[in-house]
Amino acid sequence: ISKQDLMQQDASHVSSEQFPDHLEMNGVSYPLDYHFDLSQHHDGVTLITPVAALHAINAQYCEWLVPGMLREKMIALIRSLPKSIRRNFVPAPNFADACMEALSASNSPLTTAMGKHLKKMTGIEIPYDAWRLEQVNDHLLMNFRIINAKGKVIRETRNLSEAKEQTPEPGLGDISPAITLAGTGDSEQQSRHKLEQEEVGADAIDLLDQVIDIEQHGVKIKAYPALVKRGKKVDLKLLNAKQQAEEEIAKGLIQLFINALPEQIKHLKKSLPDIQSLCLKYVDFGGCEQMKQDIINTTIVQCFMQQPIKSSSDFERALETGRSELIDTASEWCQLLSEILNQYKVIKKALKNPPLTLLDIVSDIQNQLAYLFPDHFLTRIDKQWLKHYSRYLNAIQKRLEKAQGDIARDRQHRLQIAGLWEAYLKRHNTLEKQHLVSEQLEHYRWMLEEYRVSLFAQELKTLFPVSEKRLKSYWNGIEDV
Repeated sequence: ISKQDLMQQDASHVSSEQFPDHLEMNGVSYPLDYHFDLSQHHDGVTLITPVAALHAINAQYCEWLVPGMLREKMIALIRSLPKSIRRNFVPAPNFADACMEALSASNSPLTTAMGKHLKKMTGIEIPYDAWRLEQVNDHLLMNFRIINAKGKVIRETRNLSEAKEQTPEPGLGDISPAITLAGTGDSEQQSRHKLEQEEVGADAIDLLDQVIDIEQHGVKIKAYPALVKRGKKVDLKLLNAKQQAEEEIAKGLIQLFINALPEQIKHLKKSLPDIQSLCLKYVDFGGCEQMKQDIINTTIVQCFMQQPIKSSSDFERALETGRSELIDTASEWCQLLSEILNQYKVIKKALKNPPLTLLDIVSDIQNQLAYLFPDHFLTRIDKQWLKHYSRYLNAIQKRLEKAQGDIARDRQHRLQIAGLWEAYLKRHNTLEKQHLVSEQLEHYRWMLEEYRVSLFAQELKTLFPVSEKRLKSYWNGIEDV
């Protein structure tokens, strides 16, 4: 049965408004195809996308399908809830109708929006992981048909995160080798747009506020100018994902500031305090040059990039006001890093050759340390949390001391945090695969770190009140993805 057949049968229930031809998302208009046949793998609605536009698709927005299929999905979701929760939302169609009336498609997960509204109606909170999505029929999940530059289907799946992971992104600046800019047929422009330049300076910042429209097989793709770091040089390239462009611009700006201050940066590297000692302490995390560059990068960000840099004049203004702070700021970073590494050294020594009774505890601590110290942790972890690393590490030390006298109590605390941490990792990894970032989930990650302090070293006190109840409440309210 085609969409046209359905519309002919009952135009009052099936219309272009209920079953649109395209789905607008992140500035891209994706064609939709309908096929209503339970025996076919593409039963339901299919979104068609070129590879170039695949990574701009928001998985959460696609959970809302199209208006004509949303009510059925909402009913199925409510019926997927455990009986102890589901009994509060009977009959399911009535509650689905209430959600349909109150909610509209957004970048928030469908279950998050529904849970929030159902709680508003009944006072019943639905845990994030109570929705059993595996019980929802496939035809109520968006199907994705991915085509290459020649229009050939290369993949069809309902698993968007897997498709993004397994389908290579177009190279930086090369959105697709066969893409033609809207309204042009110039072969040179198929591989490189006139906006793109190599070895640019601060003047290129003035070109970043543009959005370039590109068309491929009927799909209009948005391309975003970005400063792309290439060694010590910066190029101006077009990227097909806004978030990726913003990430590259941040790296490019750091390099532009470094390039604008060659003598000062050279002097700064030579004058970093106690650098040889720092290099020895840093050995578990990388080489000395990597550490120096990370210190320089964080110093640049703090001195010059605390306010948005939207133009070349913003750049020049920041350059003038921030250059006098370079030495002091770099020294502060070296001091903070030294304090963290000194505390880490104590922990590392304490973890050597543990008794058999402490092996589980040591393993748990090593896992905790792995997430506290990812590669380039100095540039990846926000300073507001790095400032508390000494306390987090001190809490680990006190945990080890206490565990030797009361292993059972440590195990009890470990079980309290384990489930919360595993759920966080699962949610974080899912978003990461979809190229999504949640500031609320990131804050929750540090709430968990504070919770560890409250469990294992309460005497050190926490940055803010934290408990299992507070964590669960915050967890269920996360919606900024």
